[in-house]
Amino acid sequence: MPDVPVPSYYSEYTAKERSYVEYMGEINKSISSEIESNSNRQIAASALFAGEIKSTLIDNQIATENALYNYTQQLDGSLQDVSRQLGYMGSSMSMGLAFLNTTVQESSKAICKKLDDINKTLENPLFTQARELYNMALQRYIKGFYKEALKVLHESIEKNETDPFSHFLLGQIYLFGINDDDIVIDLNAAIESLRNAAKYITPDAKKYNEARPIAAEILFYLGLAYHAKANDDLHNSNKADYEKYINEAKTAYGKSWDYSNNMLESLYNLARSKVLTNDEDGAIKDLNEVILKDHGYCLKIPIDFDFNNTFKDKFFNQLKKELYPKIKATYDSIKSIQTEFQNPYSYNLTNLIKKNLPKTLTEDIPIFDMLEANTYFPEILSLLKKEKNAYIEKCKEQERKEREDSIERERRAEQERKNREEEKKKLEEEERQRITREWSEARRAAEEKEKKRRYKTGRVLSPILFALSLIFSYSSFSFAEDMTLMFWAIVPFLIIYLSDKYCITRKVISLIVDIALIVGTCFIFNASNVSLLVMAIIANLASLIIAWCFPKYEY
Repeated sequence: MPDVPVPSYYSEYTAKERSYVEYMGEINKSISSEIESNSNRQIAASALFAGEIKSTLIDNQIATENALYNYTQQLDGSLQDVSRQLGYMGSSMSMGLAFLNTTVQESSKAICKKLDDINKTLENPLFTQARELYNMALQRYIKGFYKEALKVLHESIEKNETDPFSHFLLGQIYLFGINDDDIVIDLNAAIESLRNAAKYITPDAKKYNEARPIAAEILFYLGLAYHAKANDDLHNSNKADYEKYINEAKTAYGKSWDYSNNMLESLYNLARSKVLTNDEDGAIKDLNEVILKDHGYCLKIPIDFDFNNTFKDKFFNQLKKELYPKIKATYDSIKSIQTEFQNPYSYNLTNLIKKNLPKTLTEDIPIFDMLEANTYFPEILSLLKKEKNAYIEKCKEQERKEREDSIERERRAEQERKNREEEKKKLEEEERQRITREWSEARRAAEEKEKKRRYKTGRVLSPILFALSLIFSYSSFSFAEDMTLMFWAIVPFLIIYLSDKYCITRKVISLIVDIALIVGTCFIFNASNVSLLVMAIIANLASLIIAWCFPKYEY
């Protein structure tokens, strides 16, 4: 047999050189060599497919070195965990992975248990025995004991003929049952078992969402079985049934996709079937959908022999024409924002730009890079706009804060100015009050001093004037013939002089009384010495003036 590489699926190209059993034998052999360096069988199967993809990237130059590095780093990392959720299947799926990946059966246990509870399956002792036999068969299948697993499964189906899980496992054994010890592959039996599994899961899948993923998985494997049967018949020159089985495969893949639009591999294989039945437009439509959701298909399509080179060129050229204007517009927007906004970006954005944003963008970039750009450019643009807006908001906030600070500084300066003015006024008022107080105190002191001076003067002049008054009065006494005139001349002065306090009323009254008494006395007694009398009156008036002007000092 020529040294033809083992493709990811059993295709028309493969069928030219190998029967399906031979193809699965080579898959088993290739995986066995991988297992020698990796004890995990599922990772070994994935590693085999990853090797095909890496070599395709290099040989066909469908990606730049940078994109190749980024994707293969992700691919190598994903090989550490090839388990997957039911109803989810992407570009990493291959015949080798389907052959060894027992995740589907392991993951279906939870759904199996839930449906058993809903349908009250285990209330029937016979069905309980069937479920125990199914679990036993599953363990034997995982260990690679295919004949022993088949034996137990047939017993399980005899006890519960409508159990979809037993039929599903039975179909997988007939589809992939080959190793160094056993070959139980039987495509007709696989198709029959998987059809029964699809038939018996359908009522639950229509009623319960939990059953839809397992229904999608069953129909995908049914499509694989039909597809393998069609190509195996082609290998055996039985072209009569080829088209029939390919159309059956299309139907199964389509139903699988209807149950779960996360089964991208179902849609991908549907496109393969459409190409084989000359429905290239339908195939292009399906491939467009899967390749935009999973860029790994960009790397898988070139190594799939069911797509001839003419179709591949047509598909990729059409895809590039659709994608380029969109990514070019996004690229230009990114560059425009970068021109305006060159602030240091976040760590995440910096890494995205470094890994996924080329310095230039032309229409002849590889398709894989274009697909990566279609994914990462919008993310970069979104982050760039977000960070730009955040930066603008930060600047606005900073400007607002600076305005507020400026207003606050002005307010404080104004307040300080007012405070200084008030302080100045206060100091001026205090100074004025101090000056007024000092002036008042000086005036009071001067008044006190003047009072003391007047007091001392009055104390000196009063006795002198009093003596003169006595003299003049005594002189006039010799003409008056008795003491009356002297008395009336002296008494008013004594009243005035000896008073404790002098007020204006007392001064006026004393003056009037003094003059009246002296004048009256003169006329009454016919004083002859008028000059002496006048001198007495003058002396009394002077005494009165002194009393008026120099009052007694008040302490």
